[in-house]
Amino acid sequence: MNLSLPGTGLCLGLALVGLRAGADSSKGASTNALVALEWADTASGAFRDVRESAGRGHFRARTGRRWPSGWVPVFVVPHDTGNQLRRTPPRGLEADATPVFFALPASDESSSAEISGRWEVRAERSDGSRLRFSLELAAHRGSLLGRFDPDTDYRFARLTGGTWNAGSVTGRIEYIQDRFELRAQRFGNRLSGRWRNEDGSEDAGWTAERPDPEPAMPPGTVVDLLGWTGPNGTRTWKLRSAPPGPGWSPDTEELCRVWTAD
Repeated sequence: MNLSLPGTGLCLGLALVGLRAGADSSKGASTNALVALEWADTASGAFRDVRESAGRGHFRARTGRRWPSGWVPVFVVPHDTGNQLRRTPPRGLEADATPVFFALPASDESSSAEISGRWEVRAERSDGSRLRFSLELAAHRGSLLGRFDPDTDYRFARLTGGTWNAGSVTGRIEYIQDRFELRAQRFGNRLSGRWRNEDGSEDAGWTAERPDPEPAMPPGTVVDLLGWTGPNGTRTWKLRSAPPGPGWSPDTEELCRVWTAD
């Protein structure tokens, strides 16, 4: 495979691994089991991370490699004061970042659940040939994010931006020297639209499908998880119902919604 071929790199590179992506699509069967987690702080604040825990103030969320339908990814992102929790991966590492857990979107962005999950894509080319691959998508307050299947050579392509609004998807993809645009409309668990190379060499249709979201939510109470700022500027992420201590101020927007232990 020649990954440096200009003008056709994405299509030719993806074509060589399309069958493998299709064969892998059945792995990682969906489950709504939850794991007890907490945002672990250190005394110095130099390093923070999510860890499994059954202690006071923990929450429950979903973990796993595959992006489940209807759930949004949450990432641990390096920051100058230590790590932080974010709904978007580090800039430039969109194709490599792995979510630490999955949760429900914030209450004021419930439409994000409509696009989130693993989509199996079938794309046409202008010459009539076809491609198949997997694309994991999510949205955060109208911004589209995602990655190509990290277990195949599709990972060399990057979704660098886009929007999700009222059932309409727009996206930008970079691959070596090439830049691509894609557009689609959502019809239930199906996307249908067109993609094009910015230089005009390709313009064709594409569709995608994802599994149905699980009909039953896990047992327990759904609560807000959000960031808190301490008197000295220290940041932590705790439940709205369990403030970290006196003098801490909550963010105005919750990060996501998770489950309590009950």
